[in-house]
Amino acid sequence: MVARSDEKILAKVIELIRETLYLPSGEITGETNLKQDFGLDSLDILQAFLDLEAEFDLEFSHDTMWDCESLGEVARYIGTCASGRTLTAGVASLAA
Repeated sequence: MVARSDEKILAKVIELIRETLYLPSGEITGETNLKQDFGLDSLDILQAFLDLEAEFDLEFSHDTMWDCESLGEVARYIGTCASGRTLTAGVASLAA
């Protein structure tokens, strides 16, 4: 079962990815793999992660950026980072 704050983080991740990469609505879920499902190149992936870093006020290591295969994994990583420190404004608004 996914916690409510995890669902909110995933929804925000999907929203940001959709806006950043101009992807059609309705085709992105927590299981979506941007590399395989949409054939995005490394520059597209990098841009998406830079936008996520700015939104959630955190940094993804190079390994994390390439090891996260689905958007659900990205959202869980963000949730894990948030639980280990004081929540930033971006994540705090989703944790309520």
